[in-house]
Amino acid sequence: MKTAEQMAREILGKIGIQINGPNPWDPQVHNPAIYSRVFSQGSIGLGEGYMEGWWDCERLDLFFSRVTGGQLRKHVRSLNTLWLAAKSTVQNRQTKKRSLKVGEIHYDLPIEVWKATLDESMTGSCAYYRAGKETLEQAQEEKKKLVFEKLDLQRGHSLLDIGVGWASFAGYALEKYGARPIGVTVSSVQRDFIKNRYGGAIDVRVHDYRDTVLREPVDRIISVEMFEQVGADNFRTFFELARKWLKPDGRMVLHTIVRHNPMRHIDAWMEKYIYPGGCLPTPGQIGTAVHGLFHIEDVHDIGAHYPRTLVAWIDKFRSNRDGIKALGREKLGMDPEMFCRMWDYHYLASAGGFDSRTISVHQYVLSPNGIPGGMEYIR
Repeated sequence: MKTAEQMAREILGKIGIQINGPNPWDPQVHNPAIYSRVFSQGSIGLGEGYMEGWWDCERLDLFFSRVTGGQLRKHVRSLNTLWLAAKSTVQNRQTKKRSLKVGEIHYDLPIEVWKATLDESMTGSCAYYRAGKETLEQAQEEKKKLVFEKLDLQRGHSLLDIGVGWASFAGYALEKYGARPIGVTVSSVQRDFIKNRYGGAIDVRVHDYRDTVLREPVDRIISVEMFEQVGADNFRTFFELARKWLKPDGRMVLHTIVRHNPMRHIDAWMEKYIYPGGCLPTPGQIGTAVHGLFHIEDVHDIGAHYPRTLVAWIDKFRSNRDGIKALGREKLGMDPEMFCRMWDYHYLASAGGFDSRTISVHQYVLSPNGIPGGMEYIR
């Protein structure tokens, strides 16, 4: 019978990865117990093993590009993963109560962590590296310009930002267009940051998006990398509410990560440490969910820009690593070194997924009744 190490070497060898090999994507194993841990625990074992220093890799993003592109999960599926997948087919994992957990676990981290990672505008989504725009700050500025060109935002428009984040978009709309932004978030830390940065100029509310009440419909809606937390059982509800909140001649931009594998996959490590209840939609699911509610005016894939964005974030984070570790166990919720390795793992594993093109980012321009004459082609 083959040992766990022999099986791991054989499986990884099929996708061009050599354990303790010379390439930057080859994992370096420090504790041989990692092999049985991964086979018994799947992504939990792999991720926690990295957090605990059982293995390292010079270029985690390249390692995961090969792992996801090579469909390694077909070979390694733990009981954790199987149980999550089974639950997702019989229960709504994105109830109102559950939706607040992602705020508590992910976005309510100390603000120092986010400032150490993101650009000055605190834009926490895929950047857009147009030709000649080389820095993260420039690429995020270009992404905001792109979104608001598609949205055709006009001075004085009311704007609902579903999943407002750190108000990068709402703040841009306020300052550049004189818009009247309303932001919805599940994070009290984000609300406090927005109030400190913008005062009362942005109407920011902490609640599940389904609890949003507006005095009147708005001119424009944006939602940027929040839809991944909505869940397949709630996709239709999300768009029904958006349609109710939007004026008949309004326009909406949905910017979301999508998956190209039709089989629903839940990563147990990501579920535990980063995005509880996360569910990446397929383009087909989005098309079905908007049918009869919105015209799809435009679809734009910008996912090829995400690996560069994620690497830029983690490079900045690593330059601030000592300051983050100094926050201590109480603020970070775990051993500081483990936290930093968890942050590395999250961003670089994600970069590998985008690099393999198994996941991507789509921007949808939606209108309730169609844009007269169609939408000008914007890239």
